[in-house]
Amino acid sequence: MICKFLVITAMTDESQFSDLCRSIEHQVDVQTTHEVITGKGAIEAEREIYRISRLFHDKVDFIIRLDADMVLIHVGFFRFLNEYFKVNKNVCRVSLPVEDYFTGRQIMGVHCWRASSTPVDAKIDPPKPEAWIDRISGRTFFNTPVAFVKHAWGPSNSQAVRFGLHRSIKALSAGPFHGHWSTLRALYCNWYKDSSEPGLCYAMYSALIAISEEKYREWSVLSAGSKENVEIISKVADFVKSGVLFRLLLKKFGFLNIYRISNYGYLQYLMLLCRELLKDIRSLFEKLKWIWMIGLLRRKGVDFHALLGGIVNKSDLTSKK
Repeated sequence: MICKFLVITAMTDESQFSDLCRSIEHQVDVQTTHEVITGKGAIEAEREIYRISRLFHDKVDFIIRLDADMVLIHVGFFRFLNEYFKVNKNVCRVSLPVEDYFTGRQIMGVHCWRASSTPVDAKIDPPKPEAWIDRISGRTFFNTPVAFVKHAWGPSNSQAVRFGLHRSIKALSAGPFHGHWSTLRALYCNWYKDSSEPGLCYAMYSALIAISEEKYREWSVLSAGSKENVEIISKVADFVKSGVLFRLLLKKFGFLNIYRISNYGYLQYLMLLCRELLKDIRSLFEKLKWIWMIGLLRRKGVDFHALLGGIVNKSDLTSKK
């Protein structure tokens, strides 16, 4: 019997959406249904994702959440997920990182779960409305040698602004040592290396504004077309137009001082860096866990690389734009 996947996507104005749809259509040996949510803010969209998950919990085998700015790299990605769940019968959810444009590294990610394990109720509130998915018992891989999904490559200006705002709002509400600060630091470092790249500029400057001005920390700034969202996009555009001088000043200012704007001190920043070091060490163990998982598939007679098959679109892998 062919495996059935439900894909749920919340879309605003992401420029990668058509590529996402094409990469879903190219998945082999599975049957896919794609539900798209439009015209909703972050919290409302999350509630709709949960509602649809409950609606389909007994109609499909697996549910996978893919943002509209994600593109699947391999035609056999869904086939791999199916085999993974077959081999790991006690696992109900698997979470995988994506190759992120803004930070230049892997970030979480993609969540896929057995449809039957969708919780019967969910508390969906900021700062982490998707936390209901974490309640599903499973395994989370924070680092994988193989890339499965590309995230936000070639973003629109408003999309890049939304990334910077979203990460900043989450970081500010989560405390000084949360991983969202590490994501913002990675964004800064990536921007520092290529500070003329428009997508990185729009994301970095919007993050800076949200950290600096309290009125831009409300979730309403994430809603495309809202007064606050239009206002902050205009402000960021002015920063981008200011050119080299502003970029040089921000580089001199440094991420430490951006962090300190939030009333956090040097000691807290040092602890954040220590946390990042521990995360890097954990990544080494994650790679060992991944090797063990691939070995388990092999012992079950499953060839991991053969499962993935070819690349959906080779041109997608060669440039940022």
